[in-house]
Amino acid sequence: MILQNALGKEKQVLFFLKSAWHAPYYQIEAWIKYKFNPEDMFLLIENDQIISILQAAKRVFSIQNKDCLVSVVEFALTDPEYRNHGYFKKLLEAYIKKCDNTFPKPLKCNESTQQTT
Repeated sequence: MILQNALGKEKQVLFFLKSAWHAPYYQIEAWIKYKFNPEDMFLLIENDQIISILQAAKRVFSIQNKDCLVSVVEFALTDPEYRNHGYFKKLLEAYIKKCDNTFPKPLKCNESTQQTT
């Protein structure tokens, strides 16, 4: 099952990160504090357990002196025991489908107020 947000699943996400992400605990805590956004996180769940996550973020890119709003994959992680089974692909497809439904067509860019040199 794929959830398009992690609202109400914050403790489960922290537990998943501690078990699947081979990073020091202080880095995990910093990521949770400064980067974690449950509204933009996709979860793949099997047997009531998080197997894979993908977090998206909106960014402004300047292209040819125009600011464009884009959505990017900011973080993704699959439990090592479940890798190579297409779980990330499923999350990415759900993310792309959500982007297709939320971004205007065509994507409109605004003139940038900054000059490039």
